[in-house]
Amino acid sequence: MNYKEKKHFEIIIVGAGLSGIMLIWEILNRKELRDKKILLLDKYQKEQAPRTWCFWEKGPSSFDDIITKQWRIAELFAGSSHLTTDMYPYSYQMLSSERFFNRAFSIINRYSNITFKQAAVEEVIDNESKVTVVTPDDVFSADMVFDSRLPQSTIDNYDGPLLYQQFAGRFVKSQKPVFNATNIRLMDFRMMQDKKVAFCYLLPFSSTEALLEYTIFTDQIYPPTVLEKGVDDYVLEHFDDTTMVTTSKEYGVIPMGNFPSGEKNKRIIPIGTAGGCSKASSGYTFSFVRLHTLHIIDSLIANELPTSYSFFIPRRFSFYDSVLLRVLKKHPEKGQQIFFQLFKKNSIEVVIRFLHNRSTIREEISIFLNLPVLPFLKAAFAEFFFRCKLF
Repeated sequence: MNYKEKKHFEIIIVGAGLSGIMLIWEILNRKELRDKKILLLDKYQKEQAPRTWCFWEKGPSSFDDIITKQWRIAELFAGSSHLTTDMYPYSYQMLSSERFFNRAFSIINRYSNITFKQAAVEEVIDNESKVTVVTPDDVFSADMVFDSRLPQSTIDNYDGPLLYQQFAGRFVKSQKPVFNATNIRLMDFRMMQDKKVAFCYLLPFSSTEALLEYTIFTDQIYPPTVLEKGVDDYVLEHFDDTTMVTTSKEYGVIPMGNFPSGEKNKRIIPIGTAGGCSKASSGYTFSFVRLHTLHIIDSLIANELPTSYSFFIPRRFSFYDSVLLRVLKKHPEKGQQIFFQLFKKNSIEVVIRFLHNRSTIREEISIFLNLPVLPFLKAAFAEFFFRCKLF
């Protein structure tokens, strides 16, 4: 179909979420790029639901002044086992979407070359020399398009190992000092693991305020009421406190899989989860979005076409992720052992590097030697033969 294009931009960004806004923010931070003519498209006028992002950080970052809270001590629980670890030289940091977007838009709104339009994108067409973007009312063109949409059809048609990370979080406040304000509970598996990996996650802001989150890895999507009950049960079992009240809630579903994420040398570049920035085995996204954004910035400065995140990390890490997903899908009851031993048997620096796809092969071998051998061997062979069929 031939479209009559209304206006041309150097860059069009589809989606005003984390990946799209972080990309504009970093473009405006570079004097070589900040004059580019950019169109930001999103079907919503503003973010639909506030959320939080958490990540490990080593040293200062550009987000230090808007961080909600950071911690150095992490605890893990599995059955009767308990582990406390000092994460130094890293800290575990929380950033609220509200603070992030407020800061980003306070910068974006100063630039007249950035245009925001509320519109759903119906079609994005790569015409080799430019890209056409179709909305219900307009047609635009651009030198390149960064697209954060992950179509449901991509998930539905995915043949690889797939789980969903679901979480229900509550920001709670108590009249009694029931929280250890210096320690996070990174993973607390002291709950039923039937047909799913389930754990609670606790981030304390003070001795009386915290974020409590119930998380499951499962191959089916449960209604929010199931996750809400998980939070209720955890509070009843581990906190003798009838004064605790909920001040706000968050809920989310993250598909965990190594989905196809575009092609090299194309003018449509997937970003965010669509670009491979949600780690398939953990759901962590923020750090990978930031890393991908910096890759895009370097490519733009060098007048090169960027790629999706999936293309510039060693392929072995996506293989590891898929193997773990296969194990958790078939043996969800082993999840608590796998994650607890990961932190218990390895130094925290090695674990964090591994979770960020930055570990060495020697470090990875050391990690694998402490995992349940038979389930992982079977899953590794299954993933190997699955990938062979793709070529």
